[in-house]
Amino acid sequence: MPEHQTVTIDGLPTKYRKVGQGKPLLFLHGHRADTRKWLVFIERLAQNYTVYAPELPGQSANTPPFLDRSCAMERYADFCFEFCRVLGLKHIPIVGASMGGIISILLAKKYPQIVQKQILFWTPIDSNFFNHARIKLISSAVAHIAKGRTVFKLWRTFLYSPLVKVFLKIDVKPEEHTLEVINHEIERWREVDLLTWSRSMIDILNTSFNEREQITTPTIAVFSAHDRYFDVEKSIVKYEQIFPQLAVHVVKSKFHVPKGNLTKQFVREYEDIFRIFILYRGHP
Repeated sequence: MPEHQTVTIDGLPTKYRKVGQGKPLLFLHGHRADTRKWLVFIERLAQNYTVYAPELPGQSANTPPFLDRSCAMERYADFCFEFCRVLGLKHIPIVGASMGGIISILLAKKYPQIVQKQILFWTPIDSNFFNHARIKLISSAVAHIAKGRTVFKLWRTFLYSPLVKVFLKIDVKPEEHTLEVINHEIERWREVDLLTWSRSMIDILNTSFNEREQITTPTIAVFSAHDRYFDVEKSIVKYEQIFPQLAVHVVKSKFHVPKGNLTKQFVREYEDIFRIFILYRGHP
């Protein structure tokens, strides 16, 4: 596993991995995760690029939360812009996974000079397209945790109790339910900064991009045909309204993002997409 390097961004000692050779590329991981989960993804990208993969603030134990406890996706985009500026990364491809894709869209919108092209894996684009039956069950609890009061303290205590395994039996799908995955999920839950997790989750659940604000960055949007979190067909229509230079690919994968560390077998399901992205320049 490539070792972390550290750079100070906005006063935060920020850990990141630098892997591969070739032109630089920025990889942005997903919510309540770190680059270790995404390592096989990063290593595949590193066959063609020098991949810079920062550990996003508060999403794991690697980089501390933002000092002001602001967890909006736009705050993460500003942070990533500063990361690129400090490391001298200019006009580069960006790969964003789920939450990382939202951040990439905001970078393309706010700092278009940074983004040469982007590929967005399983990235929500409108809160209206989420699986509302599932979200209804969690959004209220998340909002209470985000306040940092009694519910927050109870949730933190719960995560260190034997009952957490009961919760994970519900949260983790049967086909993913192995001891390795359960232990990984327990570790991730205990490492994430809970205020960051809850407040950034609220921002993700309120995702909204205005179709009147065109983003001209060449973009590939990649979806799983069986996404568990949002409506893929409606999302594609919204993407087509916002990105004039867009290619869409739907992969017959079982998952939005699997639980646990990603496997080489999972990455192979997206091999055609990686090859397309290397050559992709947008529409003439």
